[in-house]
Order: sequence, then C-alpha cells, then structure tokens
Amino acid sequence: MFWRADAIAAPLASVRDRQSRLIRYMAALGFDLQRKAVLQTLTADVLRSSEIEGEKLDARQDAESTMDITAWLEWFLGCLGRAIDGAQETLGSVLAKARFWERINDVQINVRQRLVLDRLIDGFEGKLTTSSYATLAKCSQDTAHRDILALIEHRVLVQNPEGGWSTSYSLAA
Repeated sequence: MFWRADAIAAPLASVRDRQSRLIRYMAALGFDLQRKAVLQTLTADVLRSSEIEGEKLDARQDAESTMDITAWLEWFLGCLGRAIDGAQETLGSVLAKARFWERINDVQINVRQRLVLDRLIDGFEGKLTTSSYATLAKCSQDTAHRDILALIEHRVLVQNPEGGWSTSYSLAA
C-alpha cells in the first residue's frame, strides 16, 4: 500500500487548521488542554461521531483503497474536519447558553420561565407571545403574562416594537 502525499496534503492541512482554531477558541475560553490530548480525543470522537455514521467509501474509492490508502485518508480527514466543525458549533452554542444563565444568575426564575427561556435560547421558531408562552409552559394566559412581565422587569426579555394584538417578546441583548 502507498499514498500520494500531494493528494492528502490539502485535506490534512484543512483539518489541522480547523483543529488549531478549535484549540485556540477553547484555550481563549479558559480550557486548559494539551494538544496531544485534544488530538486523541477528537480522533476518538470522530470514530464515534454521528457525522460519519453511515458514511462509506464509494465503490471506486473502496477498490482504490486496496491498492492506495490515499482515498481512505481523504475520506477520514474529511470526516475529521466535519467533526471538528461540528464540535466548534456545539461548543459555541453551549457556551452562549452558559453565558446567558450566568448573566441572569441573580434573577429568581420559576420552572415555567426556565422552560420557555431554554426554548428561546435554543432557537424558538416564530414569535414569543403570551399565547405561545402559555402553550409552552402549559399554563393560563394570565400566568404567562405575569411571568413575562417579571422577566421584562428583570431585563431578561424585551417587548418587540409592534404592539396591540401582535405584541411579542425577545431575549434582551
């Protein structure tokens, strides 16, 4: 078996670049990680990752791989690159959510409010209205309105500019 260094140089460089960006991003956020441990973890994660679940080499690549490992390396490096990108996106959303909850740490939040805020942070489809809050929290519209007013008072939510029957709310910046 052999591989063509020129064929895998670009995918390998791309993966190394993505890995370096992820490591720098994590280090900037206070994660104390050693590069070797990160590489081992990322490689292990790729093998388990849903990113490559079901991915297979096509027939041509499979036939070539018996003679040439380049096709397999290109496939593996592509999977590794996608897994690193996915890890960076996941880490970013988890950290954004953690920053939000840390920012409102001093605010008394009830179970209904926590449920709805979690949905908003995760990307609630549509507009948050008193009716949609009541549906999500499984409460009356009066209770939903009181919960929303409390969140506005604590500057967790803001009322959107349109009013009247189309009054809606968003997370405060």
